[in-house]
Amino acid sequence: MIVLAYAGTRAVSQRWVSVDEVSSQLGLVRDTIYRWIETRRLPAHRIDWFGKFRLFEVNAWVEGCGAGDDLGPSCKLASAWT
Repeated sequence: MIVLAYAGTRAVSQRWVSVDEVSSQLGLVRDTIYRWIETRRLPAHRIDWFGKFRLFEVNAWVEGCGAGDDLGPSCKLASAWT
């Protein structure tokens, strides 16, 4: 499935990716990805029983405060498993 994300004023085509693709991109094991979904609010979406991700959301989360050691209140506003 292809979705359109908006980066500024232009639409960017993004496909849904699996936990394996996210773990490969970030250089982490799958267990860390699942733990970050639950404890650090890594943006993920349940599609049937599978966790799916949009890479632009994951990248924004990493570049923001999600992957850092200091998880301030603004990091926990996003809901995991939407």
